[in-house]
Amino acid sequence: MFAALALARHGHQVTLIERDELSKTPAEDAPTWSRSGVPHFGQPHAFILHGRAGLKEHFSDVYRDLIDAGAVDVDARPKRPGTVVPEDEELQYLAVRRPVIE
Repeated sequence: MFAALALARHGHQVTLIERDELSKTPAEDAPTWSRSGVPHFGQPHAFILHGRAGLKEHFSDVYRDLIDAGAVDVDARPKRPGTVVPEDEELQYLAVRRPVIE
């Protein structure tokens, strides 16, 4: 989806093919969605360090939308030994539910 978004925003026509029929209901209704093509659909998802950084740098609007929809930055800096420095800001990942991503 990241590649499709990048290509579309650079003027390319993109077609995403989805195995499952998609629901047009709010993400809160996700437990009722039938997603047999995504066996891990109900499990937690995350954009790890570089994925989060890429979202913030290239798709800041999508990053903000994910935060607004309930995704949260998880600060991994306290797990790092030593003193935290400003450059360590990148040591965070974005925790999100799959339905919010979709």
